[in-house]
Amino acid sequence: MGDLGRAVNRLIRDLREGQEEHTSRFLDAAPDAVVMADTHGVIVDWNAAAHTMFGWPREEAIGMTLADTIVPEDQ
Repeated sequence: MGDLGRAVNRLIRDLREGQEEHTSRFLDAAPDAVVMADTHGVIVDWNAAAHTMFGWPREEAIGMTLADTIVPEDQ
């Protein structure tokens, strides 16, 4: 791959990282709980309002399943 190809790849990577950072700041400022999970129900993102609502800090919630975190125990 030439210099131009490497520069384009670097630009795309930088844009993605900037977009992820912007999205993360937006979600953390949201007053509502935002929980993102993959197709298996494993949590991949969790904002501050979700921490307040469900009691799990982001660091603990990520990697857990929806069933283990937000579904009431009697369900």
